[in-house]
Amino acid sequence: MSLFQRYPDIHPAHYRIGTWAWLAHRVTGVAIAGYLAAHIIVISTALAGGASFNQVLAGLQRPLFLAFDIILIGVILYHALNGFRILLFDLGVGVRQQKPLFWGLMGAGVVVFVLMALFILPFVLGRPLK
Repeated sequence: MSLFQRYPDIHPAHYRIGTWAWLAHRVTGVAIAGYLAAHIIVISTALAGGASFNQVLAGLQRPLFLAFDIILIGVILYHALNGFRILLFDLGVGVRQQKPLFWGLMGAGVVVFVLMALFILPFVLGRPLK
């Protein structure tokens, strides 16, 4: 007997939007912490000299890494907007309207994400950075 058969309520199919928002908030928080560690490692290459740092930065301007920047924008937007929603709840604002507040903030986040992605996309597709 599997764990999901023994405890059917823990199966992801039974999760509501609040559970998914909680889980995604934790995952994006870990992703941001991982990015911060990578960022510190990249910046620390400046200690090896300007040529080494410039070589690393040149590698990070490739389209693949610019595509990761688009993903990072989405991760940060979600984490920030959901964190703002949680802060509002802590202040007692919107507690009875959790779903509409969540979807409203996520809608605003999608608009901002699309605008920022449209700005970065030409560089991902090969337009040189200057």
